[in-house]
Amino acid sequence: GSLDRRDDRLSQVSEESSMRGSGPMANDSWRGPVSRPPGLGGVFQYRDSLRASGSGRGTGNSDILGRLNIAEPTPEQQMADQLFDQAADYWSKGNLIQAEDLFNQALREDPNHVPSLCSLGVYLYDVKHDHEKAEKLYKRALHLDPQNVNTLCNYGWLLHDVRRDHDGAEKLYKQALKIDPDHIMTLCNYGALLHEYLHDVRGDLNDVEKMYKKALRLDPYHIDTLNNYGLLLHKTKRDIGGAEEMYRRVLALDPNQVDTLCSYAMLLKEDKNDPAHAKMLVQRAQRLDRSHPWIQANQANYLNFI
Repeated sequence: GSLDRRDDRLSQVSEESSMRGSGPMANDSWRGPVSRPPGLGGVFQYRDSLRASGSGRGTGNSDILGRLNIAEPTPEQQMADQLFDQAADYWSKGNLIQAEDLFNQALREDPNHVPSLCSLGVYLYDVKHDHEKAEKLYKRALHLDPQNVNTLCNYGWLLHDVRRDHDGAEKLYKQALKIDPDHIMTLCNYGALLHEYLHDVRGDLNDVEKMYKKALRLDPYHIDTLNNYGLLLHKTKRDIGGAEEMYRRVLALDPNQVDTLCSYAMLLKEDKNDPAHAKMLVQRAQRLDRSHPWIQANQANYLNFI
């Protein structure tokens, strides 16, 4: 989930802002909503929430631990907590290699350190694209702590996005929301899963929209939800004005979102008859990520005109 609260600069989106970004993106024949892997936020959610989840880590109060019937953390567990916090600091600054090293150090101190297991799984999934190892870490983390919503959400996304195991993903998303009905990233990803299902069968999308709206009530700045809701409004509900508002809000919060640049370019060219503006957005996206699948497939249609 989003960690910081940023001013909504919707009216201040600059067409000349520099951007960077990556991720899968639907092409002109829409194939479902985009929802980037949830784990980048999950690393920090662990820092804020794990210690309140009954794990007993980092409370520093033996009376409280005794009343909860939780053993005081061992020196190894305390060291693993410290290393995890350092890793999260590196992660937040974009120093992912250093973060990976510290997650591994934490696991050498305490092989059962759940936040490090899941966060290292996120790194393997999202950065190294080693889905097999990531899945093993998620499974181990859930074996140790079956109620951890961050792990449930992250593993659910892997099943959804990589394994295409929609039933398995839905089971994990439902379990996470039963534990925490306000878990924003799960709301976002479960909404994306239902959107994909229901778009295929032309079903009722009210539940999808409710999930996105609830997530945005909880965090109006949540980029993944804004982007997914924009796609729902754009390609399924055909609410062009609403979709444009979502895309502009994303780019106001983070002008480096290549997925949203491409979606907004599609809207401008196809629905608002503004190919010049669309071309500008695609050029900006191309400067950021020439290998992006949508750009590879569509750049000629957007860039080669007078």
